Amino acid sequence: MNRAYTAGLAAPQTAILALLVEVERVAGGCHAWVTVQRLAQWSGMSQSGVRDQLTALTRAGHVDKRAAAGRRAALFRAIPGGKQ
Repeated sequence: MNRAYTAGLAAPQTAILALLVEVERVAGGCHAWVTVQRLAQWSGMSQSGVRDQLTALTRAGHVDKRAAAGRRAALFRAIPGGKQ
């Protein structure tokens, strides 16, 4: 992951962002949306900890959030190239 892309991010934020970028890579570069629950499982963090990191990443323009149709859970994905 590009150091300039993650400059100023805390270690937990970088870890979550790295997971989201890896999901995009494995999905072949298509928009791969992930739930907080799945990120918590993969990262070993609590769901509330993941939510806190995602909130900060969303505000910083590194992560995109959308409501999941027919579900209560929100979905998240990395914004390719980060904040423009």
